[in-house]
Amino acid sequence: MSLNLDVDTGADAEADSQSGLLSVFAKLTASIDSLQSTMDKQFRREQWLLEHVPVTIPVLVQSLSTGVTEIVDLGGPQPGREWVVRMIGAFTQTLSPNAAVVTWYVGQRAPVVAPGILPANWIRWQFPSVPGFQNFTSDVIHIKNGEHLVVGLTGIATNTPILIRADINDEILYDYDTRG
Repeated sequence: MSLNLDVDTGADAEADSQSGLLSVFAKLTASIDSLQSTMDKQFRREQWLLEHVPVTIPVLVQSLSTGVTEIVDLGGPQPGREWVVRMIGAFTQTLSPNAAVVTWYVGQRAPVVAPGILPANWIRWQFPSVPGFQNFTSDVIHIKNGEHLVVGLTGIATNTPILIRADINDEILYDYDTRG
């Protein structure tokens, strides 16, 4: 008994008995493997692109001090990430002017130099009074892993809490291309 098989899968294949069927299945398997490889590569590319989209984090904190100074720690990025500060602001609840000085530091939590003041080499920005806002259109303030964005408040009017805002882009720190 003889079986003749004619199959068109992008190329002509003629087979006698079982060897022809094995050839067709081999070509089908190779085609599926190629499709799987293409899908895996596309998945890795999409994952890489998603990892590189910055996540914008709004950080909103109110000072708790009833005194004239305070240090407010806004935290820092997780391992493998960095923060790029895009906007900072300080204001009172009534948006009224206040003589409080707001100093933005980047560093680790450490003993204060004076009440509300951290080491001078950590200073990144300062508002001489409140309200104060600053947008950054370029990469001015970066916070790496192990560092924190810390705000020093001095000259706070009695029982006048200061509201602090920072809009931060949380970005991947290491840019390895794993798209394959």
